[in-house]
Amino acid sequence: MNADGSNQVNLTNSPADDRWPAWSPDGQQIAFTSTRDGNEEIYKMNADGTGQTRLTVDPASDRLPTWTSDGRIVFDRGADVSPFVCTGSRDLYIMNADGTGVSNLTNNAAEDCAANVSANGRIAFMSSRDDPNFEIYTINLDGGGLARLTITPCLDQAPNWAPSGTRIAFLRDCSGQNDIWVMRADGTDQTRLTDTPTREESWMTWSPQEDKIAFTGGNQIYVMNAAGGSEAQLTSAGSNTRPDWQPLPKTNQAITFDPLAAKTYGDPDFSVSASASSGLPVSFTAAGSCTVSGITAHITGAGSCTITASQAGDANYSAAASVSQSFVIAKANQTITFGALASKTYGAADFDASASTSSGLPVTFAASGSCRVSGVTVHITGVGVCKVTASQGGDSNYNPAPVVSQSFTISPQPCRVPKVVGKKLAAAKLALKQRHCGAGKVSYAYSKKTQKGKVSAQSRRSGQVLRAGTKVNLVVSRGPRR
Repeated sequence: MNADGSNQVNLTNSPADDRWPAWSPDGQQIAFTSTRDGNEEIYKMNADGTGQTRLTVDPASDRLPTWTSDGRIVFDRGADVSPFVCTGSRDLYIMNADGTGVSNLTNNAAEDCAANVSANGRIAFMSSRDDPNFEIYTINLDGGGLARLTITPCLDQAPNWAPSGTRIAFLRDCSGQNDIWVMRADGTDQTRLTDTPTREESWMTWSPQEDKIAFTGGNQIYVMNAAGGSEAQLTSAGSNTRPDWQPLPKTNQAITFDPLAAKTYGDPDFSVSASASSGLPVSFTAAGSCTVSGITAHITGAGSCTITASQAGDANYSAAASVSQSFVIAKANQTITFGALASKTYGAADFDASASTSSGLPVTFAASGSCRVSGVTVHITGVGVCKVTASQGGDSNYNPAPVVSQSFTISPQPCRVPKVVGKKLAAAKLALKQRHCGAGKVSYAYSKKTQKGKVSAQSRRSGQVLRAGTKVNLVVSRGPRR
């Protein structure tokens, strides 16, 4: 029927009991309990009553279906088949909309029943697990996160979430008479809405706009303001119970996400921005050579990056089609720092070359001329010029670096004049050669002090350091004059 009680339409026509209807989140289907096949089971049908389908087949009684925002159905199951809503041991179950994947959510010897699911996936239900009387509890869709919301000597039952998920309407019986109360999602601010000693209130449901509450009063359907008051009776014939307000159709939304500019590896983190036509926040995920945290994208390597913008929807908006933007990430350039090399003298010890790259990648060395290199160690092979070249070939994230070469001269060793006086001529020449000096003019003279055939004098004082190859003249003794 309409919200004013008009246009009442019969959807089922079975000799058995069809009761406790619940609209799907999109307002296109209705789940309900029926005994048409001999036992209380869960069924569903289209909004116009067509396509009636049995979902559960179990020897226990399955009752009071309610939908999750992702289209699954929560219900309670127990062995008791009395007409009362919650007697005997009952537990909560969840299943897919086609009846598959039935899973137990609660498991205790008390009664857990009359569940109702919020838009954000929290199940409110009534239970006698902690007290002989019923109290209101909530759990997550996986059965975890149990929280008790009411602690009173009264009977608290039949919770029903407001569409926003911020408030819960429920029934409270403190003196043998149900009245409608409302509280916040955490159980605080419990407020009484009805006080009618001559009328028994039961099942209630919120309007999609959250400004009205429809409920059962006696055996008829009423509506009132969400804060109580301004009641209007909607039905008057027969016995009518447990209204459920049809959700408004969700509005479609679209994401605007502009193309992203190409980047280079090593560029700083940057922010991504997208908007949804609904005004709801957009979330981002990344694939490829990048990551994203919140709205901040970080480049992890050269290649490509795809960032996807999503908006999952809410109670009023359908999920938006995701929008992806991809961009290319170029390899970064790099440079080599390789300082000048000092000149050397032939015979100098091996030394290490040192260079670094702006990328931090290792440098390799090559040599030409009067030297060779192994790893970083340079070895001088002769007099002349040595050229050492530093290279870095790049990797998956960096281009090859421009090579850098450094050259240095290698001078011969100086002539360090040895003392050759007293040596035979051949030994003297060898000593000069070993000291990088040359034998100059050789003359002969008589000498009383120096044995014949040995050097008696040299033209350069021993210990002098002269240009390489400097010639030293020698005087060889003829012995004493006779």
